[in-house]
Amino acid sequence: MNRTELSIWFTGFAAIAASFGAAAWIAPPPAAVEAAPPAAAPSGVSTAAVDRETIAQRAAALEAKLEADDRDLDDWKALGRAYMALERWSDAVKVWSYVAEAAPGDTDSTVALASLSAVAQRRGSHAEALGEGTPAPAGQ
Repeated sequence: MNRTELSIWFTGFAAIAASFGAAAWIAPPPAAVEAAPPAAAPSGVSTAAVDRETIAQRAAALEAKLEADDRDLDDWKALGRAYMALERWSDAVKVWSYVAEAAPGDTDSTVALASLSAVAQRRGSHAEALGEGTPAPAGQ
């Protein structure tokens, strides 16, 4: 098997693995779930809306933190996961591409980019979703 075939096989495997495990990237570790009290949704508001709002708030906090200090790849990964959860596909591609460039061979970025590519193909907007022709994240 040559290098190209191996790369194609790995990308396909990563996309399949991402489809089964993408939720694990966003969910907090089990210990955090056990320690945190359940969030109560305000009357008339769905739990999904509260969760989406919480993720959006965390994304905004990460953006501010990374604006001040952009060296923590774990923060970049968390921001990429948040963007994926919020379906901000173009922003997610920018962040995960930055992580892939900053840490070549990083498994998280490889799987995330494969997953984003699969999403783009399903949506029929491959070039747009992959952020072709768009600038890098702020501070880069």
